[in-house]
Amino acid sequence: MNLDQYTQYLPEAVGLASYAIGVKVDNIANRKANADRQALIEEWGLDDPQVQLSELSRIERSVRFFDRYASYVALSLGVTAFLTTAIFVPITGSKDVKSASIEVVVDHSGATGLRIGSAQPIAPEIDQIADDFVSNSHIVSNAFVASFSSVTETNVSKVDSMAPSGDAPLDTALVSALNATGLDKEGKKTKSDAVVVITNGNYIGNPSAVIAESKAQGYTPVYVVNVEGVQATSTQYISEYEQIVSGTKAKHQYWNANSKNINTVAQEVENTLTPAENKQNKSNPYRNLFIFGALFSGLAFTQAFRSRRRGVVQSNNVEGK
Repeated sequence: MNLDQYTQYLPEAVGLASYAIGVKVDNIANRKANADRQALIEEWGLDDPQVQLSELSRIERSVRFFDRYASYVALSLGVTAFLTTAIFVPITGSKDVKSASIEVVVDHSGATGLRIGSAQPIAPEIDQIADDFVSNSHIVSNAFVASFSSVTETNVSKVDSMAPSGDAPLDTALVSALNATGLDKEGKKTKSDAVVVITNGNYIGNPSAVIAESKAQGYTPVYVVNVEGVQATSTQYISEYEQIVSGTKAKHQYWNANSKNINTVAQEVENTLTPAENKQNKSNPYRNLFIFGALFSGLAFTQAFRSRRRGVVQSNNVEGK
């Protein structure tokens, strides 16, 4: 249970606590009134109206019990506290929780599937990184696979079933991924999102164009994972990767994939995202009624406490002196 769920029960908690305090206040006032009454009886020589509890009927004992634990003092104080607190506590409706999203651009160019000398194909490593982005309870992911001179949008879990082939238009795939993040009709960012590009040291787009598209989508961050490594990739492409990461406010995350970081990429990206909660808090529609009720019960508490505090000496006792 989160803080908002606790807050919605605040009026009831305050009301019950105030009722308990009211019972104590009433007992103190009653004892003081009885002490004053006893002094008055002794001073005026009146008949003591006290009756032993054992002499009372069951109904009379019940009335006394109710009067002690559900007196007007306690009830009116509890009601006043409840209504006063309720005035300031908004009604919390349901929450519309929108999962964060990660769009994964995957390089399935023909070269990623080749075995060069004793080196294994790089495609399985690319697929392994992509597979770490499979949707979970708070992240929704899609893949844009660039292969055979085209882009295929698919579920991330299906990437490893797609064979690498031909040219990989990663620049087109990146634009498609950015468009998938998007803004709502009012031009607002409705959820936390990101784009991750997994490339084998290939061209992913002009930095200025990518940054402009990211800005148009509310500054969707673009992260880049280069599986080819800094030694084999051209310095120009590495510079462009870094420009894109920095220009899209991706917290300066550019990875040259290696055995130490390959399993941490997805977690590091996910840690930058937060699912958005649209809390439907509404002002209390009965606020004016609660204000009136709080004033009325407050006056009732004041009158009940004063009456209890003063105590009453039966007029027939005074006359019978």
